[in-house]
Amino acid sequence: MDTIKLHNALDKLKELSNDGALSCDVYAMGDGQSIMGFNSNPVASAMFNNVTKRLLASLREGGMPSLGKFYLIELEEGKAFAVLNMGKYQWNILLDTQLCSFGLLINIVIPKVAEIFKDSLDHDD
Repeated sequence: MDTIKLHNALDKLKELSNDGALSCDVYAMGDGQSIMGFNSNPVASAMFNNVTKRLLASLREGGMPSLGKFYLIELEEGKAFAVLNMGKYQWNILLDTQLCSFGLLINIVIPKVAEIFKDSLDHDD
């Protein structure tokens, strides 16, 4: 993984979200340990790693299509939590929805940062 490119993806997240990204962590699905982030929350990373694994299993066992690029949880106090599904990796983002609307997140932020993230991966990832 090219950590310089990953760092660029974090910077792009801040920029494109109008500084609405309050915190984030990129972590491996294998162990849920943060690789990089800002205002990191290692407990949330570990817990949402488990949530994603259970969600994937539930979709599979329920005969549903597989998880797409992300899932999004609306929270109280004008906040939202997004988990980007990046194959072997996940990227969780806590957002202020007053600064970054769902439309901005879904149509601009996620596609752009996901592209930079994928470019940061080695061929083995």
